[in-house]
Amino acid sequence: MSRPRRPPELPREASSATASWARALAEVMRGWRALHRQTAQQLADRGDLDVRQVQRLERGNGNPTLESLLRAAAAMGLSPAQLFEAIERAIGTEATSSPAPLAPERRDHRPLPPPRRLRSDPAMDRIAAVLRQRRRALALSQHDLAARAGLSRSKVQSIESTRHAATLDTLDALARALECDVADLLQRSSSKR
Repeated sequence: MSRPRRPPELPREASSATASWARALAEVMRGWRALHRQTAQQLADRGDLDVRQVQRLERGNGNPTLESLLRAAAAMGLSPAQLFEAIERAIGTEATSSPAPLAPERRDHRPLPPPRRLRSDPAMDRIAAVLRQRRRALALSQHDLAARAGLSRSKVQSIESTRHAATLDTLDALARALECDVADLLQRSSSKR
């Protein structure tokens, strides 16, 4: 049985889900900047990001890697799980057009503390462990999971082995294939293997 060289295209609903994630991330980032009266350059400096990347993300363009999302979360003073929860709230309110609150309003105007510097390795390790745990709980091979998610097996393997960071659309596809939320992939594994 021959396997395709390229993964199949994502279904139309998957591409619209990715667009929803991009719009929600843009809303969260713009909302945080407005709340804390920060410029895109200040947010980029706090997160060790390129200002053009911040601007692209705030327009809803681009497909950030997990590392970029971790840096953005750290720059905003959020844990990765809090960022994904805020994004999911924004997606949930997208249909109702009501704003998704990110954090309580700051009443003082003192300078924000410097961002925590996060290494991407612990988050990648955590995602890899949870991905393996959920995949095994569903009795799926890497090939089966890749087929369900519309990805290549080598992509799933590289994420599980932490050789490559997953992008937002890849995390979304994997979460849907594992019947969970993206925030669930960031939770700590219940068993250490």
